[in-house]
Amino acid sequence: LVDSGPGGPSPREGATMVFDQARGAMLLMGGRGVPLEGDLYDTWIWQDGQWAQLHADGLSATANSLENPFSSWFDPTIQRVAVMSDVVQELYDDGWQFLEEAPQDAFTSSVYDPLRAVAVVYTRDDVPFWEFDPRIGWKPLPSPLTEVPINSLGLVFDEARREVVVVTDAGEVWGYAGSQWVDRTPPGSRPQASNPALAYDRLRKSVVLVGGPTEGESATWVWDGESWTQHSLPEGLGGSGSAQLVYDRHSQTTFLIPNSQSDGAIWSWDGSSWLRPIAEVEPPPRDNTGVLFNGDWGGIELFGGRVTGLVRRDHWQWDGNLWQQIVSVGERPPDSVFGSPMMIHFARDHEVLVLNNRLSTSVPPYTFERWSFSVTDGEPSEDCTGLFDRDQDGLTGCEDPDCWPVCDPLCPAALADLELDCDGTEPHCGDGQCGQTESCRLCAEDCGSCLAQCGDGLCESEESLDSCPGDCPPTVCGDSLCEAGEDASTCAEDC
Repeated sequence: LVDSGPGGPSPREGATMVFDQARGAMLLMGGRGVPLEGDLYDTWIWQDGQWAQLHADGLSATANSLENPFSSWFDPTIQRVAVMSDVVQELYDDGWQFLEEAPQDAFTSSVYDPLRAVAVVYTRDDVPFWEFDPRIGWKPLPSPLTEVPINSLGLVFDEARREVVVVTDAGEVWGYAGSQWVDRTPPGSRPQASNPALAYDRLRKSVVLVGGPTEGESATWVWDGESWTQHSLPEGLGGSGSAQLVYDRHSQTTFLIPNSQSDGAIWSWDGSSWLRPIAEVEPPPRDNTGVLFNGDWGGIELFGGRVTGLVRRDHWQWDGNLWQQIVSVGERPPDSVFGSPMMIHFARDHEVLVLNNRLSTSVPPYTFERWSFSVTDGEPSEDCTGLFDRDQDGLTGCEDPDCWPVCDPLCPAALADLELDCDGTEPHCGDGQCGQTESCRLCAEDCGSCLAQCGDGLCESEESLDSCPGDCPPTVCGDSLCEAGEDASTCAEDC
């Protein structure tokens, strides 16, 4: 321990700290004073063995709430520190500046884009479409809709066409691959679904939709990228409102998780008809549940929901053969999250993010809560930058199967034994295209050689202690590292 002496930051809890590579120093930001000093919005720097205050205030109040913890990082591309909660702020020499705001109204649907490692979210906000990256924050997107907001629409990622697909309640179809929306609405018949459920059928390279203008008029629709084909629904489903669809890559079928008005049976779609799988145990019926396929372990996660006004505080997993209720470890989310969860599997970070849809209050401003869970059992996740072997398995970068979300984002390593699931045509390291999840160090084969960049943790030939102290700290004999400027004659202890 080092006694920082008088003049340093006051005692606090809930603060965040980050190493600023450009300044070559540690920053401490915000928190709540203890025992009863209230929220703090200051920024401190630890450099040369002492503290100095950079700014007395400037942090957003929402970025500082202990009920809504915030995160911080150093971005080597722009050479600045940023913090994020509901808003993102970047630290400049003259203080903090807002980068963007978050949606101010309720979330209604979302989808994860694995090729860009971001989620696209639809809200009832004046700006209806947003992009969310847990490492960076929120980014508003242009909207293709002429009337906003539309209360309900469906979002799904179309792997065959490699874009996010939006289906409105009027049957409009729009595609988005990161630059602009493209109208995909076909001529002819199309679904009129007030609350559609969608899933991508990987085996058949099509989008499956269940819904209708009313509960009694629900039907199954299949989109092949060019046109819609209508199919019937089995009796006893009680309509499609609040139902969910999810594709199971083990059985290569789409599951329909029915709403609370049904008989509770889970059905599967084989491409032409609905079948009733035989399962000894199934999750009880519910409305507004959260469900997705988790590529980290290769199964389906089902989380929360409501039935007759009561919150389902449960968590289920499907492993391709049976359903099992999971007893999670750690603090459990409140009813506001369980009651109407929006789940997104951020594969790059090997975690499932659960948002509460901002529906914990009846009127704005809505309370934003974000929870996450992981199946890594506390093991360190791989760095996946091509620099470090964090999990110490002897593999780095794309050589490590743990890095599938950035090296082969459509083919989870947990499904490598499924020969029909991936055929090598999917975007991957070695396909000659530098994808948005790839980098020069991760996949030089696709992205070319790297240039020196201050903040990447490597002291390269073009860098020095003066130009980039974060990457090139002073050489210390005795730190067990044989660094530049040391050899057996100058520091035998290290070399």
